[in-house]
Amino acid sequence: TPMFGVRLANCMQLSFFPNGSRTSEDGQCTVSVTRGPDSAGIKFEILVNGRGIGPKVCLGKRYLGDFPLPFNESDEHKSKRVVISMQVLDVLAD
Repeated sequence: TPMFGVRLANCMQLSFFPNGSRTSEDGQCTVSVTRGPDSAGIKFEILVNGRGIGPKVCLGKRYLGDFPLPFNESDEHKSKRVVISMQVLDVLAD
């Protein structure tokens, strides 16, 4: 995504890896949140096609989360869209 931000936590970016990361299990995709160097920590929840894995916290530079694939890999799903949404629940400033 393009860079975005909220109060005290600017320069964030979401990235989607449909085949997961190196450590993902089969049948999972990965979403990462990257924060800028001067950003406050954040508590957030990410949804992949409306399904989440619960609230998470990012205090470091990056968070990686594995999610169940939004649909199987059959040809009938090749044209389907994946919608990633992120809700910031709290900004963890000093």
